[in-house]
This record gives sequence, C-alpha cells and structure tokens, in this order.
Amino acid sequence: MVSGRPAQLPGGLHMRGALLERPGPSGVALALDNAVASTLAFSDGFTANGTVRLRGARISDDLTFAGSILNGPPDGHGPSLVALRMQAADVDLTLARPPSAAVDLRGAQVSYLHDSERSWPDAVELDGFVYGSVTMDESAGQRDSVELVPEGRP
Repeated sequence: MVSGRPAQLPGGLHMRGALLERPGPSGVALALDNAVASTLAFSDGFTANGTVRLRGARISDDLTFAGSILNGPPDGHGPSLVALRMQAADVDLTLARPPSAAVDLRGAQVSYLHDSERSWPDAVELDGFVYGSVTMDESAGQRDSVELVPEGRP
C-alpha cells in the first residue's frame, strides 16, 4: 500500500503507468486522504489492484485517470475509488475499462468532469456530488444518457 496522509504535494504526484499490486489489510492500494496537490496523474496504464482512496483531497488543477485501470481489492470486498469530499478543478475519468467495483464520489466537488462509457461501474455513490460541467470522450462512443437529479427534486 502507498500512503501519504496528509500529504502536501505542490509539484503534484505523477504515477503514469505505475502498477500498485499489494493492497494493505483493508484492501487499499493508495491512500491520499486529505492530501493537498496541484496535480494527481494516475494515467497511461496506471493500474491499482486495490482501492484508490482520496477522501478529503484538494487538487487545485488536474486529477486524471485517463487510460487507467481501477481493479478494486483483489478479494472483491471494497470499492475501486473513494473520493468522499474531494475537491478538484478538472477530473478526467476516461478509464481504459470500467472499474471492477464501486466508485464513491459522495460530497465531492468538481469544476470539470471528463468521462466516457468506461468511466462508471455498476455501483456509483453520488449523494452530494457537485460538478460544474461534464464532457464525454467522443472516441469512446455514445452511451445511453443518464439524468442526474439534484437533491431534493423528484
């Protein structure tokens, strides 16, 4: 498990193409809870065989998972991505394939979200998730539209 709590990363963290294979006892492969970073780059073949946890992280610029693989814990008990209360300017979730387990974005705030048909697993937690705009990766093909209903509206 890779852990950097609470990390101050003014130059960012660049893990392009990295392979995280051995999660800790709780199934977490990467824990950056409450980290403060300019950029978090988990892209270009980045693979996590365990939960990527970014609870309360604040990313002033880019958080990218472009072309990454989020496998979740090997035992299947736990989410692929946990980003509760995370704040980020630009989030790229154009993964290489859908995450193998849940994605939890409850309470997260994102200015720009880039996604594709491969961004979302069957289970997604979005309570309190706030975003400014969403764009879809056109090269990933079209998907059925998803209506996001604001909290308090039927």
